[in-house]
Parts: sequence; structure tokens; C-alpha cells
Amino acid sequence: MMANSQQEGTDSNDQTLVEPPMLGGLTTFARVGTWFWRVEAGDRYEWDISHVADQLKLDARVVQVKIEESMPGGMSEKDFFPDEARSSEEGVFTGVDVFTVVTSNRFLTFEVRVPIKNQPVHSDLDSAPSDTYWVAWNGLTAVVMWEQGEPYRPLSGGQVVVSILREAVEGIGASLYVQNCNPGCDFQFLHETLRVVTDPDAYLLDLRIDPLDQEHVAIALPLRRSSLLDVECLGVMVNGGIESFAEFKNLGRRIIDLENQIRGNLGHILGHLNASNLIAAEGWKLSSIAPRWKGRGWRREVRHLISRTWLGISNVDILRRSWDEQCAWLETNEQDAMLLLARDFRSDMSSVRALDLTPVAETVTQVSNGLDNRTVVTATAFGALAGGLAGFMGSLLALLVQ
Repeated sequence: MMANSQQEGTDSNDQTLVEPPMLGGLTTFARVGTWFWRVEAGDRYEWDISHVADQLKLDARVVQVKIEESMPGGMSEKDFFPDEARSSEEGVFTGVDVFTVVTSNRFLTFEVRVPIKNQPVHSDLDSAPSDTYWVAWNGLTAVVMWEQGEPYRPLSGGQVVVSILREAVEGIGASLYVQNCNPGCDFQFLHETLRVVTDPDAYLLDLRIDPLDQEHVAIALPLRRSSLLDVECLGVMVNGGIESFAEFKNLGRRIIDLENQIRGNLGHILGHLNASNLIAAEGWKLSSIAPRWKGRGWRREVRHLISRTWLGISNVDILRRSWDEQCAWLETNEQDAMLLLARDFRSDMSSVRALDLTPVAETVTQVSNGLDNRTVVTATAFGALAGGLAGFMGSLLALLVQ
């Protein structure tokens, strides 16, 4: 059930919205992130989420750890790309930097307690809202829930959990890769913060516009139980949409990174051409000898850059098709999750769809044709010179024979 608008205290069907019975007028909030359990390709079958649980139990900041034993065990795997800041030019162009992420069929849940003064803050104007967080994580989808007295949504809420989980994952020889909105952002979650409410008629994933704050979203649970069970329930609810969005976002980031590399290559190509033209305009002077010597072989470098640029353009085309398919899947099959995903989804979609490499391809074609024409002209000139020289030698030999 999903309502686009509702009056405070009722949903769109005029059904009673029951706020959770918590002392002190506390409000429950939750954030969702894509935190990847990254493993080496050869180790993907060696892990179980219980290994991470064992590490968390050793951390004094972790109060309790649980795994739903009634759920069948098992792990699955998916491949993802790192962003440009955590890769290399070669990796971005060729895709050899792809890494494996393992996810569990069961959610690991745990409670964290860290004094507010010891928690990282997102900015100097922000503060952590609570010293206690409840977390659900399955290797990809992370949900962090907390209670606070104020109605606003502080950006620092839940940030401390990342370092705690990262230490646990690294303790078993793997790593935690947080997929941020972009490489320059240090926010560890999607940009929507959910207010958790109770509605006896809530069914499956129930997202609705928050009646207390129309700019944000609320998520409804049919009943409130223990905090660990509640956060696990939230994880199960959002998991399908988050997994699809994680793939969509990852493909979009790789497309953007490839486009950056391609335009960087074009800059190098044009830089070589500009330097060559400046030297040619100076003519054969004594002062031009050193620049000519330093710039020798630039055509070979330009041809290499042109080849890599075409490779990048081809890879963008392939990735763009996969991204379009994932985008269509989200819009068609994950409508229930779109209120949660909307802010990040719109931003990513507009960024990728704004990319246009047509001018780059046209410029590279023009440069390539120019180099090919020069090669033809040079070969023709040398051929004519060789023919003339051969004719001269033949005439000279004929005179000597006479």
C-alpha cells in the first residue's frame, strides 16, 4: 500500500495511523545505504555472514548481534565497478577493476552504542542525534535506525556505524565499499531519511509522504516489536529496490567516469596538436630545435590516445544500454520503492542522460583523418622521390654503359 498524500493522523484510505508508543515523545528514523561486502574473486565461496557477526561480537561498541536462524542460509554474488577515485585510468577504460560483492540471504542485525561526543559529524553545524543505533545488513543493503527527541533529520545520524562495520569486515580479510552519491561526497546513505511509523494495515513495502514533513518520506510497519526485529523488517522491505538501484547507480557512475577519462584523452590529443602547430609556425630556427626534439614521437602518442578514446566510447555505448535497461526495470518493477529512491534516482538519471560524446567522436575522427592524410602525403612524396631517384640512377647507368 502506498499513498502519495495524506492528512496528519490518517492515511489515504482514512485509516488510523498509530504512532509507536515510545517514552519521551521519541521519533524513530531510518537511513538506507548501499554498503558492499567486497571479496577477492577466488574467496567468494568461503564467506558466511556469521563470520562478520563473530567479529562484531568482539567490538565493545556493539551491544548485541543477531542473525535470523529460521531463514535459510546461502550467499549470492554480483560484480560492481569502483568509482574513478578508487580505480585507475586503465581500470576505468578496460573494466579490469571490476570486483565481486557477496550478499547473504539473511540479514545480520546488531545494536551499536557510541557516546554522541565520540561520533563523526557530517558538518560543524550538525550533531549526532543518538548514542544508540540498530543496524540491518546483508552484504549490500544497509539500514540504520535510531530514536531521537527532535523532529528534524540530522545528517550525522548513523554515520558512526560505517567504521564499526568496516572494521568487522576487514577483520575477516574482506573490505567494505560504500557507494556514495558521488566520489566527492562523504554522506554514506541515500539522501532520503525515513520516519518510521506504525500502521496496522501496512503491507509489504509501505512508503508514504510524511504527514509531519511533506518534503520527506515515512515508512510504515504493521506493528512494533523489538528494535532489532524492526530494523530487520525494514531491511527485508527495501532490499529488492535497493539492490536494483545499486546496480543502476553503479553503471551510471562508471559511465560518468568513462566520459571524464575520454574528455581527458581528448584534451591530451588537442594539446599535442597545439604544441606541434606552434613549433611549425615558428619555422626552422635554432630556438625550435629543442622543442622539436622534445616533441618527437607525438603522432604515435596521439594515435594511441585516439585508439583508447574509441575504446572508451564503445564501452560507454555498451554500458549505456545496460543502464537504460536497469532504469526501465526500476521505473516499471520497483514503483513501491521510488519514494525512497526518488532524490538519488532523479539526480543520477539526469547526469547520465545529459552526457553526449558526439562532439568528442567528431573531433577524434577529424584528427585521425588529418593524421592519415599526412601519412598518405608523406608516403606519396617519398614514393615520388624514390621513383625520381631510381630514374636518375637508371639514366646515369645508361650513360656510363655507352
